[in-house]
Amino acid sequence: MRAKLSTVAVVFTAAFAVEVDGPHAGAASIVNRLSAEFDDVVVYSHENHHQFPWTEDAKDAFRWRWPGVTLVTHLR
Repeated sequence: MRAKLSTVAVVFTAAFAVEVDGPHAGAASIVNRLSAEFDDVVVYSHENHHQFPWTEDAKDAFRWRWPGVTLVTHLR
């Protein structure tokens, strides 16, 4: 068994916890892989994206799907 790596941070511009298209599925796949390979994963994102904002429901979906991954949102 391989040891996990330490920390990684990624940036996505919009909410993607609920996959509505290919780019959302790709982002989710990346977070799936990173969370399997790293001890500490941090996702930074724009909270108020014009098309896919991080609503409380979207944040809840993220926390449910990736309980060990930190989501940090900022107003754009």
